[in-house]
Amino acid sequence: MNRLRSWLPWLAGPVSVSLVVAALAPGGAFWPAFGGYLMICLIGAGLLWAGWRATLDERTPRMVVFAVLAGLIVRLFVGVGLQLALPELGYDTSPQNAGYVYYDAYARDTDAWARGRSDQALTSAFLDRKVSDQYGGLLFISAAAYRYLSEGVHRPLLVMLLAVAVSSLAILFAWGFAAMTLGEAAGVLAAWIVALYPEAVLLGASQMREAFTIPGLALALFGYARLRTGRWRSGMSAVVLGVGLALFMSPPFGFAIAVLVGSLWLIENRLSRRNVGWLLAGMAGLALLGLALTWLAWSSVGGLPESGPLGLLVSWFDAGAAFQLAELERGSGWVQKLFELTPAWAHMPLAVVYGLTQPFLPAALADNSGAPIWQAIAIWRAIGWFALLPLMLYGAVAAFRAERRRRLLAFLAVVVWLVAIVASFRAAGDQWDNPRYRAAIIVPQAALAAWAVVNARRGADPWLRRSVWLVAGPTLLLLHWYVGRYYATPRLELFLTLGLAALWALGVLVYGFWTDRRRSAATGLTGGATEV
Repeated sequence: MNRLRSWLPWLAGPVSVSLVVAALAPGGAFWPAFGGYLMICLIGAGLLWAGWRATLDERTPRMVVFAVLAGLIVRLFVGVGLQLALPELGYDTSPQNAGYVYYDAYARDTDAWARGRSDQALTSAFLDRKVSDQYGGLLFISAAAYRYLSEGVHRPLLVMLLAVAVSSLAILFAWGFAAMTLGEAAGVLAAWIVALYPEAVLLGASQMREAFTIPGLALALFGYARLRTGRWRSGMSAVVLGVGLALFMSPPFGFAIAVLVGSLWLIENRLSRRNVGWLLAGMAGLALLGLALTWLAWSSVGGLPESGPLGLLVSWFDAGAAFQLAELERGSGWVQKLFELTPAWAHMPLAVVYGLTQPFLPAALADNSGAPIWQAIAIWRAIGWFALLPLMLYGAVAAFRAERRRRLLAFLAVVVWLVAIVASFRAAGDQWDNPRYRAAIIVPQAALAAWAVVNARRGADPWLRRSVWLVAGPTLLLLHWYVGRYYATPRLELFLTLGLAALWALGVLVYGFWTDRRRSAATGLTGGATEV
């Protein structure tokens, strides 16, 4: 009886979700739809159960369980809600009329539906020339779902439900990694950040590769955390599974995970000399496999440079950055004005700084020109990034001053900011690709941000609060300017607003250093003098 009771939630949850989705989703034929949704939900429940068993035990804080449930519910609500709402409330475009947030998801999913109902072998997703998915992994899974579970009706929510379940695994593995390396309190907070961070939720509730690559990175990091404690077999298995999942969906991302985890092991120097040799061989093999798969994938869509893989990487950066810079300048009047007053060499650094603020909260709050549903999405995404930004700023600086785990924390700080800067260089002010590239490493971001909060509270460090003010002041000033732009209210001139924002940031920094200096001098004066 107790065993049946323990299994009941794992069975009742998939049945309940399948009933609700089958009733709400378009396409009719309730019972065939219910059968397909139930099969996907049971697969997702099985994956979550396996992740649950691997990461949670009787000592796990209850808040972690709540975080996983909250993450699942939010992703389900967002995924199903947008699928139903966008055809009615979105713009009159093919992707939105079909209920898709991302064009990439629309292109891949419609291609998968065509392949699924054709006589083509499913492995054609990996073999022929592809535009919708140059790597083929998610295309293969989606086509298989439509061929065997869709009963001749295109049901995009099949793949979305699988994405919801798999993306929620990242919450469990984020808890495991952060708790084992940075402490239980940081682990709980990291789990909640991954569960509710808007960009991660939106990707996890869509037919996007990131719904699968983000948990791949999280699983590999969780495996690394196990290796740190001496659990070699289970830790290495988790690393290989995490890298393998990412390689299947996106070879470049799998390659990056292998390099990242291998570098972290070497930097922390946690292994014996014998194990380091095996580790280097394994990581090199996975990295070379990822590079080879990337090269083969890009070969199938043509346009490869003669200089080989390195030339491909350089062209991807240069061509993409130049295109996004031109798009940014053409799409923003005040950026054009700023570029006119600055030398050409300064345009890309300015675009990178601008990209680091995207999605831009002041613009999202003030813009009244779009469809209300897209205004709500823009505000939601921007609030998430602007809430995380001061934590990452403070965490990056505090990481290099930490007395414990300095190597690990410094490595996380370098990785999250290097990726953010590279994403901003590659995608400049792009409202979607730039935040999506950053969200791909939400687990390291969440771990660093969670540790920053715990560290500041434990040591009563005022710099976290100052980091909040560092971001809040310029945000409010620029919100004032954007409100004036969209509602024709009195506003300051743009460059005066930018100057005041810079002065505010400088003032916060000067005040902070001056206050710390005074406190340090007072402590030095009175320290050890009992008569004072």
